[in-house]
Amino acid sequence: MDKTLQIIEKLIDFTKKENLTWYYLSDNTTLAKKSLSFCDHREFKDSASFYTPSGAGYFVLMESIDVPDFPELYLIVFPNITSKDIQSINEYDECQQQLLRLQNLVKKLFPNVDAFLDDFLIK
Repeated sequence: MDKTLQIIEKLIDFTKKENLTWYYLSDNTTLAKKSLSFCDHREFKDSASFYTPSGAGYFVLMESIDVPDFPELYLIVFPNITSKDIQSINEYDECQQQLLRLQNLVKKLFPNVDAFLDDFLIK
C-alpha cells in the first residue's frame, strides 16, 4: 500500500475510533481561503467539506462542486496554517473511493436532515 492510501486509511481508522475532531471547513475562514486558493478557487460544498487539526497542522477534506454530477474530493495537507508547502492527495480513482469512505464517516459526526427525519419517524 502506498503512502497516500496509508494516510487515508489512518484518517479513517482514527475517525472511527473518535481520535480526531472534525469541523466544518467554512468555520475556519483562513483554512477555507487557503484551500480554495490551492485548488484554483473551485467552489466547495459547505455541508460536505471538513478539516481536522493534527499537531500544528491540518487535514482538509473538501468536496468540489464544479461538476455537480461528479464531485471531486480533495485531501489537502497543511503542515501548519502559515505553511507555503501544501499538498493535495487525490491523484487517482482509488484515492477518491477511500476519500468518499472517509467523508461518509465524517458526515455521520454532524447533524443531518436524514437522521433528523428518521429520529422523528421513530418517535
